[in-house]
Amino acid sequence: KLAGMVFPFKASPYYVDELIDWDREDVKNDPFYRLVFPTLDMLNDDHRAMLEAAHAEGDPKNLIRVVDEIRADLNPHPAGQKGLNAPKEDSLTGVQHKY
Repeated sequence: KLAGMVFPFKASPYYVDELIDWDREDVKNDPFYRLVFPTLDMLNDDHRAMLEAAHAEGDPKNLIRVVDEIRADLNPHPAGQKGLNAPKEDSLTGVQHKY
């Protein structure tokens, strides 16, 4: 659940019901399970320790702050996209599709 806070995801019923082999001895090594569900192994040691410590504190506001900090460190907007890929005039509003 902690990894899912950092890496939001959705799993369709098809993936969950049809593609993942839930009868497998070690379901976490099922290739579709690994593609769909985030794990703490996706974080580096420092981020994992920060997340686990914030969770252990039991303060939801601090946990959200730590999750946001980790997401910012992972840089979901490379190459200055937030600043360079923005309207040049304040009168322009809306949303731009990234891909």
